[in-house]
Amino acid sequence: MPNLFGLQLDRPSFWIGFLTGTLFWLVLARLSKEWPAIREGLKQWFKHLRQRQLAGTEFAIRQDALKRAQRSHLSAALFSLDEIAIPPRLLAPPSPPLEETDSRLPHIYEQIIPPLPEWPEFASRFGAPTLTPLQALRQRARIAIIGKPGSGKTVTLAFLASLLARRENDLGFANSLTPIFLHYLDIEPYLPEIKDPLEPIYKTLSRTLPLTAQPRLWSFLKSAFNDGEVVLLLDGIDEVPPEMLEAATSYLKTLLEQYPHIRLVLAAPDQYLDGLLNLGIEPLPLAAWTRDQTAEFIARWSRLWNQHLGSQIAQKTGVIPLDDLLVRGWIDPTPVYSPLEWTLYLWALSAGDLSDNIAHAVDAYVNRLCGPKIPIPSLITLARTFIESRKPALTIREIEQSVTELKTLTITAPAEELKAEEKTPGSPASKTERPANRVLLALLDTGLLSEYSGERLAFNHIYIMAYLAAQQLTVPPIAPHRLLWSAEDALCYHLIAARPEATWLEAWVDKALSLSNTDFFHAFYWARLAPRNSVARSILMKRLLPILQGKSEEPEDSIEGLAACATSNDPSLSLLFRQWIKATQADFRFYGALGCGFLQDPTALKDLIALLNDPEERVRMGACLGLAQYREPVAEEAILRALTFGDEPLRLAAAEVLANVIPGGEEHLKEALTLEDLLTRRAAVLGIAHLNAPWVIDELERIAVEDGQWVVRNAAAQALESRRHADSRFPQTLTPPHETPWLIAFAAKMGQGISPGQPVDSLLQHALIQGDDEEKIKAMLMIRWQPHPDYIQVLKILLRHENPEVRHMARYTLWVLSLHAPVTPPA
Repeated sequence: MPNLFGLQLDRPSFWIGFLTGTLFWLVLARLSKEWPAIREGLKQWFKHLRQRQLAGTEFAIRQDALKRAQRSHLSAALFSLDEIAIPPRLLAPPSPPLEETDSRLPHIYEQIIPPLPEWPEFASRFGAPTLTPLQALRQRARIAIIGKPGSGKTVTLAFLASLLARRENDLGFANSLTPIFLHYLDIEPYLPEIKDPLEPIYKTLSRTLPLTAQPRLWSFLKSAFNDGEVVLLLDGIDEVPPEMLEAATSYLKTLLEQYPHIRLVLAAPDQYLDGLLNLGIEPLPLAAWTRDQTAEFIARWSRLWNQHLGSQIAQKTGVIPLDDLLVRGWIDPTPVYSPLEWTLYLWALSAGDLSDNIAHAVDAYVNRLCGPKIPIPSLITLARTFIESRKPALTIREIEQSVTELKTLTITAPAEELKAEEKTPGSPASKTERPANRVLLALLDTGLLSEYSGERLAFNHIYIMAYLAAQQLTVPPIAPHRLLWSAEDALCYHLIAARPEATWLEAWVDKALSLSNTDFFHAFYWARLAPRNSVARSILMKRLLPILQGKSEEPEDSIEGLAACATSNDPSLSLLFRQWIKATQADFRFYGALGCGFLQDPTALKDLIALLNDPEERVRMGACLGLAQYREPVAEEAILRALTFGDEPLRLAAAEVLANVIPGGEEHLKEALTLEDLLTRRAAVLGIAHLNAPWVIDELERIAVEDGQWVVRNAAAQALESRRHADSRFPQTLTPPHETPWLIAFAAKMGQGISPGQPVDSLLQHALIQGDDEEKIKAMLMIRWQPHPDYIQVLKILLRHENPEVRHMARYTLWVLSLHAPVTPPA
């Protein structure tokens, strides 16, 4: 080949090089177009390879969560969680406005009863909308499960952990999620000096995982947390006093900033959440058991007791266990008790410790675990020490310094233990006394105390600790208008039961009323276990009646007051509610209908049925909700007549309670779908849309096409569209203000713009005042996470808005904002 620039080129080599270079660039050009897909494929391949390498560690973590979950309930010594647990649900927040408002499914409960997150016992019985914990997690939500001590928060976490750990059913989005179930007191000692927020989790898991899983534990945690394939289930935040919650909040903030894609579920207190809400954590109240769920738990307990323990007890004692049907017929499931209290009550009854109230059942539980070895007075002093120290856990040294009697306490060991000690080299020939740490070890063996990281001890349940402390204390250590620590809240609950004269209560109530009615209503929770004619009940009812008679600045305070007194287990309320049913004022007839239904007063049944013909629509629907609480054929027949012959709102109310409240109501709705009356069919269509049964979608699609009446077909189409928007109730992650379309549009109307990082407090306040109803509701959804003092007054004005959706969202928003309350220092 001729010279080129003085170079002698070989012709074959030149053309081979030329063709090779051309092919290289052609291939590179093609690969550049396909590179995103190739990169994603490689990423998935490496991810799959990493998962295979870490599969053993993931399995060990799932098993650890499962084991922890199965023992995380009070009766773990008797039954597994799977056997005894009633599937938990959460009260749904008010649904945000939909873009297509015509597709919203009417919900009669929400039209006549405002959100009552403080009173889930009342809301749950009347069919308030609820979510499963798994549904609440669907949108990568961060959730705080809110509830009183003993309401079942730990069991809810354990139930969710078991579900995720097993992956037995198709969990959809949750199939790849690994549950990490921990107690905050286990990770707390590691918080002061950490470089990576995963370190406390790593150190806590290292204590319980098998040695074979530990070499790859850190790699697994880093990978899973980075990919967002973890659900961190953190128990114990509800046990921490407010002044200690700042450290937990700071740690979680660091964790979520570094690993923003993980899902988080907390067990949280119901009165104060410090800065947790600023982390985008949605507070969801735990739904209380309905009467039917309580009856199911009673039946399940009785069956399991006889199945597992009945024959053993009969062989040892000769006592024949009570028949399941007899127990179910004997125990009234109507009283408002927490799941923990029902457990204690049934345990005492089954074990032969016949008790006529919850206090006796708790006594029986403590005595059963302690036996003759551990003096109860020392245990009471120990509980008081925890309350007065304002710490959920104490070291052995701290306990010895505070409870000096433990140093001289003598406990007699069983004869076989003494013989074993005599044979031990170096042990005394006879040893009937043990030092304080031996006493504490004995309490650990009973299960009344639990051990956490840092060699710290805590009571197995804050409810039990408060009950024991109330046997020695006479007044709460502090008495602000809101007791923010769950232990103090539970202490007041037991103090009023133990000392019903409650000399401190009247001054507390007067101070609470000077601040807000909601603070005052909280005292009715404390009165649930008080004796029938106690002074405490008289003090509360005397101050409640003016509020119920409409002498309140906020109209819906009366409903909250009704819920507060109805859930207080006051037997004298039946007479009051029956009088209200016959009142000339419509509001009182409405309150009486709900109250009599909640108490299931049999003497009020005929009057409730008569209220289905009341001239006031609200009263008629209230009577329908009240009748749905009865399990009498005459009540069910009245509701079916309302479905068939009532006006449209009453038909819808009847269909809703058949779907949400009455057991077996769906069969009546199926039958109603075949009737000739088109209004009955339409109501039945909207009724079955509330059900989660697998056949509902197919049935609605059939009706939307085949029914002969346009009104019914349109109702079915509306129900189908509403089902597609079902996720609107699930907690959503809010977008930043500068990326929120409705707020950008509203700002444009106001002649403003929104820049990244720009404060929008003033703009949101304008939306609350000048926006339309939809903009008001959307603004309230945002201000929950950005509390500002100026919002409160505007929201109180919106409590009197003519649109119930605006009123109810304002009430719910005020509740969320109240959880931002400042810390009340100890006296």
